[in-house]
Parts: sequence; structure tokens; C-alpha cells
Amino acid sequence: MVTSAARNKFSTLKWIVFDLYGVCKTGNVELNARLQFYFEQLDTINNRADLLAFALILPRIFLQRYELPIYHYTSPEAFFSMFSGDKNNKEENKKSSLCLHLSRFDLLNDMSEGQEVIHFLSYAGLKLFSEHAVSKDENGLYRIWENIPELLKACTRNQSHNEWYVACFSSDRDSLPMWNYYLKNGRYEGYNIGLKPEYMKNLLIGKVVYEDKDKEKLCYAFIKKANECIKNDKSDIPVEQILYSFIVSWRLLFKASYFKHEEEARIIIVLPQEGKEYKVDYKVSGGLLVPYIKEYFYPSIEDGELVLDSVTIAPALHLSQKEAAKETTIKFLHDRGFKIDIDKVMNSVIPVRF
Repeated sequence: MVTSAARNKFSTLKWIVFDLYGVCKTGNVELNARLQFYFEQLDTINNRADLLAFALILPRIFLQRYELPIYHYTSPEAFFSMFSGDKNNKEENKKSSLCLHLSRFDLLNDMSEGQEVIHFLSYAGLKLFSEHAVSKDENGLYRIWENIPELLKACTRNQSHNEWYVACFSSDRDSLPMWNYYLKNGRYEGYNIGLKPEYMKNLLIGKVVYEDKDKEKLCYAFIKKANECIKNDKSDIPVEQILYSFIVSWRLLFKASYFKHEEEARIIIVLPQEGKEYKVDYKVSGGLLVPYIKEYFYPSIEDGELVLDSVTIAPALHLSQKEAAKETTIKFLHDRGFKIDIDKVMNSVIPVRF
């Protein structure tokens, strides 16, 4: 349970984060600037309650709204399906829609998803012990490190009360490595859909941390501060709870460096979610049954039409096909209620032949 002191700190830190982004007016702040802000705030903490609150809220520095578009690469079949409407909705103004599928995060293409934070937290702790920056017998922190698999099991058990769902995007509108995922029979087939996050109300959008040195810095600084707080504050907030909160907060944003070409930003939804119900469905992906949920944007409701910024068509089409592909895509979107400007539907400019 989070203490009242931690809740108060949570509220304070929340406004610190919003102040930072109020100044920057975008979530696309350079990673180094975000890390610097993170470490500056960490330095101000001197007790367990504040550290617990910090573990819960400060990762949202990496989960703030963007003003720049984000891009979802997909197959032609999936593109068609995404704009095929909410057939189960009886409300007339919800017949047309853009539908995103968010898959359960531990079943994405990266098999180490969710494990990176455990690895780097373990590494940082052992490094601190080897440097004698943390005592092996002073405050029980070393005991936790000897049983880090148990902490991981505790995380897994607690996860049963919540499920995290993710839709993956890229910050790069025209990326050859991303198009390579949609190479079929020697041809690039697919689209990417540019969305404007400022119109995705109440959705968390996070920029993934890929570089091992950045993950190590984040974990090392946190464990060092945890050791200080444990020594100086004898309150009854368990160390395990603080570390667990850190793991839960960061596991969605640490990703193996092998995937850094994706330049990923991700939409994250946690279930159950207060005030909104999602139906969990299943699809077959990579030979697995993968749970997923749907998030709809309706062009006739509020800013639903404005969420769509652009559509880019895969490279390597024959010159004679490019204009036809653009023309039919514009007509398709207009028929589905999305009156996108014709200059916002583009062919890839990557000069790849095959």
C-alpha cells in the first residue's frame, strides 16, 4: 500500500513532470535531457515514502504526450481492417472508425520484453556491492539481491491483477528497416499510418530506452539512492515494494538494443482501467494465441478525424502504380469518414528496387 506521504509526493512529482513538458511543449525531449531531469529529482529524495512515489511517477517523463506524429507500420490487409469500422457498435456516428490493436506486452516480437529491467537492476546492484558502495550486511538490500528470482516471481504474481497492452509505433515516417518487416515474396507491401498523439486523449505514449548505458545509469542511480534511504529511514515501507514499483514502472520502456532501429514509441493501456471497459480478444501471431484489445477513434466524434495525420505507402512500387496506389488510398479513407488532405497520403521516397 502506498502511504499518504508517498501520495503527497506523487502529486508533487506529477506537477514537476507536467511543468517540464509545459515548457518543452512536446514529449520529444532529447533523452539526455530527460535523464538529467530524472537524476536531479532523484538527488532530492531522502526517505522511503518519497522514493516509492518517485519509482511510481518519474518514469512518466518517458510517458508524456508528443506533438510530433508517430507511425504505425502494417500490412495491406491489416490497414484495410483498421479502417473497416466498428461493426458491433449500433450508434450511427460510430460506424466509421480507425481501430488500433494493442497486444499484451509480454507476447510482442521481443522475447526479452519485460526482462531487461530485471537484468539491469540486478547488474547495477551487484556492481554497487562489488564497489562496496552498498554493504552486504547493513540493511538487507543484499539479501534481496541474493533472491532476485523471488522478486521476479513476485512481480509475475502481482501482474495477475493487471495486464499491460501495447501498440507499437516508430518515430521515423519512412524507415527501410521497418518496411523490411513487410517484405513479401521479394516485394515491399504495406502502409504506415501517422497519428497525432495530442488527439489521443487519456492514452500514455512512451519512448523506449534502448541503450544499455542509459538503462544501467537509471538502475545504478536508483539502487544507490535506495541504499541511502534504507539506512536513513527506518519506516515500515518494505524495500521489496520500492524495487517492485521500479520494475513495474520501467519494464514497458526498457527494450533490447537489438531493436533500436525501430525508434519505438508505444501506446500503453493498463487493464482494468477505471471508467472504461475493454473486451479482451485473441489472435494467432507467431504460432501463439495473443490476447489483444481494441482502441477506436471515430471521425465523427470530437477530434476523432484529426488523429490521422498521414499515410505512407511502401517503397518499390512501379512508377505506374504509385499514383494509382495514392488515389485509391485517398478515396478509401474518405469513404471511411477520414477526410485526409491529398498531400498527406504519400509514397515512400526510399529508392529501393526490390
